[in-house]
Amino acid sequence: MQSRRRFLKSGFLAGAVALVGCKQREPSEKKAGPATAEPAKPADSTHPHESPFSEPLMQEEFARRLASAQKLLIQAKISGLFLTPSTNFYYLSGMRLHRSERLTALLIPARGEPVIVAPAFEAERVGRQGWLFNLKTWAEGEDSFQQMREALLSLKIASRAIGIEPTTDFETLLNLRRVVPGASLVSAAAILDRMRMIKSPRELEFMRKAVEGVTRAMDRVLPTLTSGLTERQAARDISTEIRRLGGDGGGLVQFGSNTAVPHGEPTDRKLAPGDVVIFDIGMRIEGYTSDITRTCLYKERNAEVEKIFDIVLRAQRAGQAAASPGVTCEAVDDAARRVIQEAGYEQYFTHRLGHGLGLDGHEKPYLVHGNKTSLQPGMTITMEPGIYIPGKFGVRIEDDFVIMEDGCKPLSTLETNLRLV
Repeated sequence: MQSRRRFLKSGFLAGAVALVGCKQREPSEKKAGPATAEPAKPADSTHPHESPFSEPLMQEEFARRLASAQKLLIQAKISGLFLTPSTNFYYLSGMRLHRSERLTALLIPARGEPVIVAPAFEAERVGRQGWLFNLKTWAEGEDSFQQMREALLSLKIASRAIGIEPTTDFETLLNLRRVVPGASLVSAAAILDRMRMIKSPRELEFMRKAVEGVTRAMDRVLPTLTSGLTERQAARDISTEIRRLGGDGGGLVQFGSNTAVPHGEPTDRKLAPGDVVIFDIGMRIEGYTSDITRTCLYKERNAEVEKIFDIVLRAQRAGQAAASPGVTCEAVDDAARRVIQEAGYEQYFTHRLGHGLGLDGHEKPYLVHGNKTSLQPGMTITMEPGIYIPGKFGVRIEDDFVIMEDGCKPLSTLETNLRLV
């Protein structure tokens, strides 16, 4: 097993925020640069795109996240966190790694320095990104979970409560239980969700850029729609435009009666005059996503569609007006749903009003009846009311919002009328 020391002393969290106080390495150790010195190649990335829109997250941001995680662990009486590559892994480490059959795991103790356990042949790649951590490696043919056990013992948490990242696979949990049978494995979802639901100013900047990119892409592609174009072709066109703008993304494109299926995949259906058109598109900037839906009419106006569009638009506005700090998620859903109910279309609004978004396209909080979670400043949410009449058409309007001290502010430019393209 190889052990390499990463930056910062045992009081590293305070030092990390100021980026001072590096730990002395052993003579045989190789020096690893910070994550921003050499970004991971796209093939190795969980969120692969490094965008020209803005600078990557700085090390100070990840240091603050680690400090916050440790504070919450202490409050919850959990001795440490166990994470394998995932969105939460990236959120706390800045490391863009894939989950595979070979064990890579991040251990964050409630007190002390984090440790990452990884395959020895991955040491260089992990080392380029793992700027805050001690690195412990295992060789092919070794029991990787025995190395994990040694790491947990060194952190003095092998027989205590360990918080498990919620997407960890079952086989990993079984092996963890095998090597540390005295540990109490508990869910870390509450801690991770609490942190990720509140976005920092830097995160909001990335999300605004992602919204801006989707808006620009749709504004360029919608006027180019022509009769005979298939949904698949239009979906490829929007993805191409997003890449041309410097992002990663794409989404759903639906024409005509297919728009009555809320999340239908693009097909070979061809566009024809009079069709309703729905574009449901997202774009990633530095891993942070947008989620925007626009409904249009192609070539010909339709009074019924225009009526439905107005109802859906008013429902979204009602949701926005209701959303503010302290208001529950279900109250926002109820406010929007009431507009559609009073118009007589409640049975055709078949899904929740919206969801949180950030590093994941769908994340907490969820705007749905029964969710008593109170909105807080810094939360980012979508509002996407829709009416879907089977066999005819659907209308959905989706925008992204941030909860502020004084209410709910759009990240996107809001629709005001039904576009004819």
